[in-house]
Amino acid sequence: MRCTRQTAAILALLVGVLLTCAACRDDDAPLPGTALGGRPSPGFRLNDQAGTAVALDDFRGSPVVLTFLYTTCPDICPLTAEKLRQAYEQLGSDAGKVTMLAISVDPERDTTAAAQGFTAQHRLTDRTWHYLVGSRAELEPVWAAYGIGVIPQYPNVSSSMQAQVGHTDALYVLDKEGKQRSLLRSDFEATALAAGLRSLLK
Repeated sequence: MRCTRQTAAILALLVGVLLTCAACRDDDAPLPGTALGGRPSPGFRLNDQAGTAVALDDFRGSPVVLTFLYTTCPDICPLTAEKLRQAYEQLGSDAGKVTMLAISVDPERDTTAAAQGFTAQHRLTDRTWHYLVGSRAELEPVWAAYGIGVIPQYPNVSSSMQAQVGHTDALYVLDKEGKQRSLLRSDFEATALAAGLRSLLK
């Protein structure tokens, strides 16, 4: 009987440890990408797709995903937007606690109307998604602050092909205090991002 009690106690302890570890894996998932050490993220103030002035400091208290896109991009930008929507959906009830910001790298064509169309096309919610636009003079300091290179690549000859913009592929993950925690590229996995963002909500 004594042996049985000891065995039961050991089994109960092991089950508790396993459950605790499982919870840790779910709630403390590491952030994907390159760790940035928590340096303060440079502030900015721009208008979003609704024409509303938005400042980075407005979102203190919630994690932020910050990326750089343009609405007529044929490949990387729409892929990034789709993955962000997937991550948003995977957050479930926590989705409303996370903010996603996209800053334009094409000021000449990314109007508020174009940003609205891009937002609707990728089924992103206006409540937590802000596509930020502005003039080149307004956007260039933000690009520089985040190390984003931007090179317009216009066709050399008359062509029906849409002009493209070369730009740095980067997504910053900020914590609730506005500190940079991770740097990702467009090849990130939506599931890993959602798990990492959930860990920042604690």
